[in-house]
Amino acid sequence: MAWRSDFMQEGLRGSFMTAVTCILGLQYGHILVQLEDHKDRLKHWLQFSVSVFSFGLFLNLIGDPLNKQLYTVSYALLTTGSAGLTFCALYVLVDVGGYRCLTCILEWMGRHSLSIFILVPSNVAIIVLQGFYWNNPKNNIVHWVLSFFSVHR
Repeated sequence: MAWRSDFMQEGLRGSFMTAVTCILGLQYGHILVQLEDHKDRLKHWLQFSVSVFSFGLFLNLIGDPLNKQLYTVSYALLTTGSAGLTFCALYVLVDVGGYRCLTCILEWMGRHSLSIFILVPSNVAIIVLQGFYWNNPKNNIVHWVLSFFSVHR
């Protein structure tokens, strides 16, 4: 097919790797349902996350490229392992430690994810945020964030 390039992820390999990633994510939910103790859950999640991450790193080191466009096995395993480690950290922070106020922005983003997905790429959110400024229209939140990241590069 002349109109399709070799690295299109909509093919069979991309679909297969997407299914594998979903099955790996399902394992985290399976552990959540089967085990009731926080220590047991964390132990199993950490073992699974570290082993998946390590195997993805090993595959990358022996030659499987870490490539999002090809959706390679090493990319899927590394992202699954790092997401699992992040999930463990948030689980300890929120469910074990009880620090819900620190993650309220993540909860808000989860509730309004479709709105964020639509408003940010269409620049509506940026235009609205630029409407709130201090003394000068250029002194707004968007300018502060952009200047912060341009200084810290």
